[in-house]
Amino acid sequence: MRLYFLLLLFAGSVFYGWIAFVDLPFLTSSGRLGPGFFPRILGTGLLALTLWSLAEEIVARRRLAGSAEIGMNRAVAAMMGLGLAYLAALSLLGGVPATVLFLFAALCVFNPGEWLRNILVAIGVPAAVYALFVLLLNADMPRGLLPLPF
Repeated sequence: MRLYFLLLLFAGSVFYGWIAFVDLPFLTSSGRLGPGFFPRILGTGLLALTLWSLAEEIVARRRLAGSAEIGMNRAVAAMMGLGLAYLAALSLLGGVPATVLFLFAALCVFNPGEWLRNILVAIGVPAAVYALFVLLLNADMPRGLLPLPF
């Protein structure tokens, strides 16, 4: 995950450096330092530091080839997909049913084989939140497009 972040940071540094060197003049027409002076220093520093961090990360990855980071990447990707599906279900089904589905799916990914516990938590937590907010505090839960009673 760190490698992807550093690659994204490197791309941003290249873009920032490009703007600093191409679009901003180094000197003004009177010969004084122009608006491109500091951004060029900053862009060069960003590029150097991100390249250094990328090199360190690549060397560390070669040393730890085949470690648990691949499994972590899958878990992060699964959670990102579940989060996007939760957003879609939230607008379609509403707060409580979407949260039940999201929690059940997330628990099945991170707690496989514990079906009873996953079902109880996936139903119990949204029910407790519903009871707290709707029944005790008289606040609304998000409603979906489908006319569900909660």
